[in-house]
Amino acid sequence: MKIRKMEQTIKLAILSLMLTSSPSIHAETCVLDDAFWLQPRSGMTILNEPSIKPCITELLADDTSRMTIIYSDTDESGVSANELRQWLVALALPAGRIILKKTAASTDPIRLEIQHD
Repeated sequence: MKIRKMEQTIKLAILSLMLTSSPSIHAETCVLDDAFWLQPRSGMTILNEPSIKPCITELLADDTSRMTIIYSDTDESGVSANELRQWLVALALPAGRIILKKTAASTDPIRLEIQHD
């Protein structure tokens, strides 16, 4: 009986370690549709944009989180992703925690993903 309980405790400890030591846990995704890019942008419109706000809130709520701006492999998408990153940094979000990532897809909208370490 003691051996069985010890085995169960070891299995739970290993599972717990595996879950807590994963390199990053994805938490929030925000997708920017075409309408976002068609409107004039300012600091206030960026901060109040409903499609971005949840990701900004989550990034600021956890000092270990990172934001990845994922964009498609087109010049236009790359320029837009860089512009968005510059806006976020200008609004005092931590530049070192905002990463740009290009994907091979050519039609996907730009999206933000928050990961927690």
